[in-house]
Amino acid sequence: MSGSTPDTLLEVVRQLVSVAREVSGADGVTFVLRDGDQCSFADESAIAPLWKGRRVPMATCLAGWVMLNAQAVALEDIYADPRISADAYRSTFVQSLVVVPVRREAPVAAIGAYWARRHRADEREVARLQSIADAAALALESVSLRESLQRAETENRAKDEFLASLSHELRTPLTAIVGWAKMLRSGRVDADTTRRAVEVIERNADAQRRLVGDLLDVTHALTGKIVLEPSNVDLVRVVQSVLESAAPAIEAKRHVLTVSFPTDAVVRGDAERLAQVASNLVSNAVKFTPAGGSVEVRLARTGHAVTLVVSDSGVGIAPDVLPHVFDRFREADGGVPRKYAGLGVGLAIVRHLVELHRGRVRAESAGEGRGSTFSVEVPIGTIVPREGATIS
Repeated sequence: MSGSTPDTLLEVVRQLVSVAREVSGADGVTFVLRDGDQCSFADESAIAPLWKGRRVPMATCLAGWVMLNAQAVALEDIYADPRISADAYRSTFVQSLVVVPVRREAPVAAIGAYWARRHRADEREVARLQSIADAAALALESVSLRESLQRAETENRAKDEFLASLSHELRTPLTAIVGWAKMLRSGRVDADTTRRAVEVIERNADAQRRLVGDLLDVTHALTGKIVLEPSNVDLVRVVQSVLESAAPAIEAKRHVLTVSFPTDAVVRGDAERLAQVASNLVSNAVKFTPAGGSVEVRLARTGHAVTLVVSDSGVGIAPDVLPHVFDRFREADGGVPRKYAGLGVGLAIVRHLVELHRGRVRAESAGEGRGSTFSVEVPIGTIVPREGATIS
């Protein structure tokens, strides 16, 4: 391949298809990726486009046969071969085919060249196409390795930022507690100051307790030690309780709160863990919405599930951050410098707890400054044990 070094899978595929068609002199060349039990036609260069963007079962196309059997195939007459259904080609111009595997063992893709007239490909032609496929295997592995290294670098950077954040978040309440405790011990404080000192110590001790609780939840999630205690849970009562606890913070920031509940929102789940999910989402909405903004909390029964939706008019989420908001060690505000307190693990905990309930969670946002919406769908039926949880 000539020119600059391709950095993405799509660029690699496009160059490979171009080179393969030039070398083979075929009327068309396609690059087919294996995706589970499907053939995904990733790219194509042909006198008339046939398959680009399509997905078909492995068993119904020759590229699938080549990948499943790790063998190259050259057909002068595609209608005379029993391995493929002729119906798949009757509406096309294809008369002859050569398909080779990308990777000799456990192929991950295939390159197919085809002709509009009968063409008998000799061994040298097949060997040249196979050489291109071998180069493709190396190129794909290089791209995969580069992407893996980039992901690892990003994860390590996120962990470093998390540890710095953890140090800051733990030190802040401890500093307040130690400072006021020293003042009390000095004995030179009046009754009002003593009362204030006790309030500050209690508030910061509670913040410390929440931080340690989040850390323990992350640790338990990583080690699969979260224990669920299922019962019939009325999510209306759960969410109402969460909103009562959040009321002082909502009032302090003068938020406009809108709620909507159905008459029936009973699910089978762990009441404490579902309350934790609701609490994290509501707390984020309150925290990341400037004073005087709006927060909406609603429950709805849809089919065999109950859906909790928490929306706000807050800081929003940047498009490049949105796919990662449920990753561990990601702050929900998407990288705004320490303007908001927190470890950035709350949403990761939410996702883990929801998935343990066999539910789904998603985030939506029109962008920075345009608010966000988090939706949690919890099945009504019995919890089925899954990896990462124990059913008590």
